[in-house]
Amino acid sequence: MKKLFNIRSVIYALVFIVTSCSGTVFMSMMNDTEVVKTVITDGKKRVEYIDMIHISNNTFYNNVKEEVEKAKNRGYVLFYEYIDYTTVEGELALKSRKFAGFLPSEEGYAKVAKPLIDKGYVVQKNSMFLNLVNNKDFRVDVTPQQMVDKYEKLYGVIELDEEDINTPIGEAIRNILPSKKTEQVILDYRNNYLAEAINNSEYDKIIVLYGAAHRKGLIQELRKLNNNWRVVKQ
Repeated sequence: MKKLFNIRSVIYALVFIVTSCSGTVFMSMMNDTEVVKTVITDGKKRVEYIDMIHISNNTFYNNVKEEVEKAKNRGYVLFYEYIDYTTVEGELALKSRKFAGFLPSEEGYAKVAKPLIDKGYVVQKNSMFLNLVNNKDFRVDVTPQQMVDKYEKLYGVIELDEEDINTPIGEAIRNILPSKKTEQVILDYRNNYLAEAINNSEYDKIIVLYGAAHRKGLIQELRKLNNNWRVVKQ
């Protein structure tokens, strides 16, 4: 059966996967055009972290594009968030959908967020931030298989029920995995992955485009790897 989303359920689904804040704060972020940037350094490397939100407004995304271009002109490379679900199929696709109730591809976001898109909001497109000044753009994120494997290592095999099997993969489901468990993968696991990539990178100047909810955890993970990492004034 096709699952229809109203505004309230759309916000719930997107808040769940994009950020840990309340629905009210989430809506405020969607309407904001200001780019929130945090500068982090260990004394050798310098990271400019931009709080991203995957459903927002064109002005915000254009402002982010300007920040990326300015950083690239100052010798930065780009690390960006993107889990590629475009070729995921079969059991892996069904298990991936259970994390948030929909398959979070670009098309998946567009479908679940249609009520918001109809109100003028837009889905983030990474393509507008790539190949600015140079092509030193790196997708620094896990794969769908790694996400599922990590969850199953922590909590056991993801069991698929009748709803999972009978609902077309492009449609939403209601019976999702517990948020307290999925946060360990959606946030913590990926924060660690990003922190290690930054800490071990050959590049000393990196601009990072990642969801707003990842910033705090990333800083914590960086400090676990190297106590010299700290937030500095811009």
